[in-house]
Amino acid sequence: MNSGTWGRSVRISDRLGAAHQAEAEVRDGTDDDRELEQWHQSHLGNLAYLAIFVVVTLVTVLAFVPVWLLVQAQRALEHLGGLFSRQGRQRGRFRD
Repeated sequence: MNSGTWGRSVRISDRLGAAHQAEAEVRDGTDDDRELEQWHQSHLGNLAYLAIFVVVTLVTVLAFVPVWLLVQAQRALEHLGGLFSRQGRQRGRFRD
């Protein structure tokens, strides 16, 4: 960025800062305005925390549910294998 552009950007940001200050001075600064602004800020923070919570929950579910399903399937196969092996042993005993 050349020095001319830098100077213009500084002047623009100074003007914006002055505009915000002038706007703040024009407003009454009543308690209602401050309360409303704080309410908006707190709700934006709450929404940000909620969004982060949702993302973390989705990542956790997508990471662990498939693993849990595989473990359940493995347990079911072991259980079925145990049933078939018991039945085979019992049939063999009756034949002897």
